[in-house]
Amino acid sequence: MAGDGSYTVVIVPLQNSLYSLDALRFFHWLKHLRALEREKDSLWMGLQVVEQTRLWYQHHLENVSERHSRICSKDQDKEVGPKQCVINLFLIKHSISNTFIL
Repeated sequence: MAGDGSYTVVIVPLQNSLYSLDALRFFHWLKHLRALEREKDSLWMGLQVVEQTRLWYQHHLENVSERHSRICSKDQDKEVGPKQCVINLFLIKHSISNTFIL
């Protein structure tokens, strides 16, 4: 799983000097792989945040739908009619939009 903080250490003996061109290429290759691993971890964490946000919005949309259904059913019991139901829905949406203003 991404973000668990475990990394693999690879030690590759070089046939040439530590300061050779091959050693430098290998060092840059490892540095690039490390940067890619960190980028992958960041993307996974971002994806988790997006998923949590989606679930939060879905939960609130379901709550609004339930409230709308209850209000409309109460209005129908009172024989107020669909026009009042639409007005009530507008009031609910207006109160929710005011909730999200920071």
